Amino acid sequence: MKMRNIGIYEYQERFSDLKQDKLPLSMQLPTATNEALLLRVLLGQIDFKKNTGVLIKTRTNYLRLPYAPTGSINYKDIGDVFSSGDSQFDIIENKRAIDAYFTQNRRNHGVHEKVLFEISNYFAHQKQAPITAFTHLYRSLEYMAYSFPMLYAAKSKDYKGTFSDLKKFFSGDAAGELKFFHKFLQVLFEDEETTLKYEFEINLSLSHPMESLKRDCTAIYSRFPYNIENGILRIKFENVLEFFIITRNRFFHMLVGQGQENFGSIDYDIGEYFNSINPYVLNWLSIIIQKISVYGFYSSLTGS
Repeated sequence: MKMRNIGIYEYQERFSDLKQDKLPLSMQLPTATNEALLLRVLLGQIDFKKNTGVLIKTRTNYLRLPYAPTGSINYKDIGDVFSSGDSQFDIIENKRAIDAYFTQNRRNHGVHEKVLFEISNYFAHQKQAPITAFTHLYRSLEYMAYSFPMLYAAKSKDYKGTFSDLKKFFSGDAAGELKFFHKFLQVLFEDEETTLKYEFEINLSLSHPMESLKRDCTAIYSRFPYNIENGILRIKFENVLEFFIITRNRFFHMLVGQGQENFGSIDYDIGEYFNSINPYVLNWLSIIIQKISVYGFYSSLTGS
């Protein structure tokens, strides 16, 4: 079994040696780059554990909308990650180009290592401690919020267009990296209206009646459109960033003395709420991670 240790985690290959040999070297354990390993974890192709812990088996592909169980693993799933438009990407035929991209992009290994670590922590805590798991998703967002727009700008070959994009990122009355990230997402997905308008249908699994949660949500989520009906929370991709930030602020930063609306009801288990929303938030983060890697790859191709 091929593996790689990064920090407190040991990542283990799920592919047979024969299947793994079909992958670019930069995506194989133990030589996979942090970026490539992150993508494969989000594809559900890698098991991992803490140095002395229980093996964590994700078995879910988060690099698609909506996320879905992986079933049997297949190296062709990696090709789907890099497919553009209607054309199917052949991972075997493009081994050299993939290796060139991931190898060249090693200089950003620190960013991807941090995000990989936080998402690994998410998986380690989601079942037993979903509130803790949510904090690791938010830490992933914090790492991505400033660095990913910079990665986008560095990969662009349209310098004039990139300068205009950066002006969009930095414009606006509100300061801070999350405002910056919001504008970045608008630019990154500006040609993918179907992704921006995609509606997550979050199954809220609560052991208590939902009326109290709905009252809290009505008070807290007043700044963007959403819907809760029949135990389903519906929210569009383009509104998840605000949903993510407000959920974090109104649970962890209550500011009771300032009259803020918060998750304050004692009539439902907030842990069950986080357990319900977390996989969808991860799905949203994963699509962004995939998008920036795919953009970087195609920008690296000669003549692109």
